[in-house]
Amino acid sequence: GTSDRTPAQYSAIQRFAAPDVSETVRRLVQEYKDRETVTGFLMWMVCHGRIADALPEALEIALSASSPSTVRVAAFHAVASVGTPSDMAIVRSKFASAGDGLDRQCMAELLDLIDQPDAATQQWMMDCIPRLEEFNEYDTTGLTTATIRFLERADLSLLKSVIDGLYVLLIKPPIMDRHDYSLSVRNRWLRQPIGAVLSRLVAARHALALQHSSVAALHVLMRDSPYNEDFHGVKDTSLPEQVQAWSALKWAWLWLLIDRQRSEQLVVDFWIAQAAMHPIAWDENDFAPALTATAERELEEDRLGALEIAFSLYVQSEQIGR
Repeated sequence: GTSDRTPAQYSAIQRFAAPDVSETVRRLVQEYKDRETVTGFLMWMVCHGRIADALPEALEIALSASSPSTVRVAAFHAVASVGTPSDMAIVRSKFASAGDGLDRQCMAELLDLIDQPDAATQQWMMDCIPRLEEFNEYDTTGLTTATIRFLERADLSLLKSVIDGLYVLLIKPPIMDRHDYSLSVRNRWLRQPIGAVLSRLVAARHALALQHSSVAALHVLMRDSPYNEDFHGVKDTSLPEQVQAWSALKWAWLWLLIDRQRSEQLVVDFWIAQAAMHPIAWDENDFAPALTATAERELEEDRLGALEIAFSLYVQSEQIGR
C-alpha cells in the first residue's frame, strides 16, 4: 500500500520474475491471498516469469468465482503461460458453470486467450453470452472487441451456428421496437460482433451470407445504423459497400422483406421493401437476376414485382445511354 504502483514500477519488478523465485512467490500468494493488489501482481509475475511451479496457486485463483475480476484475469494469463490447453479448458468450463451474471471482463480475457477458435470454444462462447451480467454501455470491459477478435480468428466454416445463435440473441426480448425490425435491449452490444462476422462472409462471397439468419441480421444492422451515435453496428465496417456490390445478397434481402410482409398479412409492396434497404440501390448488375426471378419465383405477385424492377432498370439504362 505504500507504492503508487505505476506501470514503470510494475514492469521493473516483473523483470525479476523467474523460476528460481517460485517458492517465494507461492508463499507470498498464500500469505497475501486476501490482498487483491498483491495477489494480482504475483499472478502477473507467474505469467511473465513463466513460474511453472506456481501453477496450482494460479489455477486455484482462476477457478474461484469469488476472486476479484482483476486478480482472476491475471490468474487466467498465468495459467495460459505455464499451464496446458487442458488447464485452460478447465478454467473456461468452471467460469461457464457459475450460473448467471458472468463477469464481462473475465469473459473478454478468456476469449482473447483462445489462439485458434474451434467448435468447442465457439460453443463455450455461445453458452456464456446469454448468461453474462447486464450490459452497461458506460462500463469498459473490452468484451465487444474481444468477441470481434475471436470471431475474426475463427475459420469461416465454423460461423454458421454462430450467426444463427447471435441473431437469435440480437432480437431476444425485451426489445427496442424500430417499426420494421426488433433489437434486443440486453444484447444490443452484439451489433458490432455480428457486423464483423457478416463483413467477413460478404467479403468472401460465402454462401452463409445468404442464409436467413445472416440476411435478417443484416437488415437489423443496416436499419439500426441511423440510430447509432456510438461505435456499434455497421459504422466500423464496409458492409453497405459490400452489399451494394453483391447482387445475390441484395435479392436475398429483398425476398426476406417481401416474405416478412406476407407472413404479417400485409399488402405486398416491393417499393416499400426496396425503401427499407436504404442506402442500397439497384443497378445494372441486378437486371439479369431480376429476369431470372420473373421465371423462377413461385408466386405470381413475386414474378410481377421482379418484372417491375427489371423494367425500371431497363428504362434507367436507356436513359443513361441517351
